Amino acid sequence: MVWNERSLTKYAPLLAAAALLVVGLARLRQRRKPRSFREDPIGALKERGGMIADRAQGATEDALARLQELTARGDIDAAAWEARHLADKQRPA
Repeated sequence: MVWNERSLTKYAPLLAAAALLVVGLARLRQRRKPRSFREDPIGALKERGGMIADRAQGATEDALARLQELTARGDIDAAAWEARHLADKQRPA
């Protein structure tokens, strides 16, 4: 294949799209470190609060799923114990 000006202009948009795709994928794969409290105190607190809220949401969903599974099996005593145990863990000391 002969590379002349016409063939280069023909494939230029394809090469540009491929380059943008590679750059975009590289940026997505980079791990973003959490914000520094010194640099951005408000943003750092919001970010950490969001991470804690996500963990709490996941734990709540897991606990509810366990309770629903126990009650579906008819094991009411185990479900009641589990609910009391979870409530005791969440109560401040």
